[in-house]
Amino acid sequence: MPRNQAIQTPDEKTSIFSRYSLNELKWYFHNYVNKYHEGYEIDDENKEVITALLLYWSQNPAFESLPQIKAPSLKKGILLAGNVGSGKSLLLRILKDMGLPSPSFQIKSCREVANAFLSEGFNGIRGYGSDSIQIRFGRPVKRHVLFDDLGAESSVVHYGNKLNVMQEILLERYNHFVRFGLMTHLTTNLNRAELEQTYGHRVMSRMHEMFNFLTLGGKKQSKDRRI
Repeated sequence: MPRNQAIQTPDEKTSIFSRYSLNELKWYFHNYVNKYHEGYEIDDENKEVITALLLYWSQNPAFESLPQIKAPSLKKGILLAGNVGSGKSLLLRILKDMGLPSPSFQIKSCREVANAFLSEGFNGIRGYGSDSIQIRFGRPVKRHVLFDDLGAESSVVHYGNKLNVMQEILLERYNHFVRFGLMTHLTTNLNRAELEQTYGHRVMSRMHEMFNFLTLGGKKQSKDRRI
């Protein structure tokens, strides 16, 4: 259906702050993946998450009424969990490339960040943590980041300093989230219990404040969407 002919159903809320209606966003997403990601399937395993993320990245207030997310908020980042091959990273890259009006973000794999500490020590990771906010002309410049594949990295040692790198970065970014509204997004193959075991109760508590938790797929037989 052409975008200018999209019909909005009553349960698909919009507001004056939305750039597109939900039906227009779905049309845009569908045509974008058909053009640039041939073979990407939209089905019962992912359509609910796609809808939620389209609302989120268009900054549509209807996102904050979604029942499948605990305390949904446009002021929090996205934590997208799912099995290997469920298409988490690809989906978020598509949404980034579509150019929706939500604040842009960089994408860094957690392995890359851990390796930066391994080679450069704390200087290699300050840009993702303590220095992810720069004050310029009296205003904060924010480094919004999607950290891909949380849990795939391991603790690393630099000149005798052993560090759980992403634990440290998430704690630093939490401080900037509270003070400046810094946005962080994550993908992970871990469930909540595994996240807490890996990064500790303190980090997990802050993650509940920082992120909207979404799960893509979730079944062992979920389709492999790596294309």
